[in-house]
Amino acid sequence: MLAKVNSFPLQLIGHSLVADLNVLPIGSYDILTGMDSLEMHWSLINCKTKTISYMDEEGKRQEIQGIIRPLK
Repeated sequence: MLAKVNSFPLQLIGHSLVADLNVLPIGSYDILTGMDSLEMHWSLINCKTKTISYMDEEGKRQEIQGIIRPLK
């Protein structure tokens, strides 16, 4: 780990949230979401639909839709 950034404000597809970040020298990803952050926001991951639902800072459930690619 190169550095730690606490309470970093994020914008994910129009959704605002705050997360603690660890800066890693991996280069190929913008952000990897860890279990601590997922737990903090009461997140639910649906691998089939490629969605993550979470509680925002106001206690409202929000959903982020991932990229759906056709099956090969």
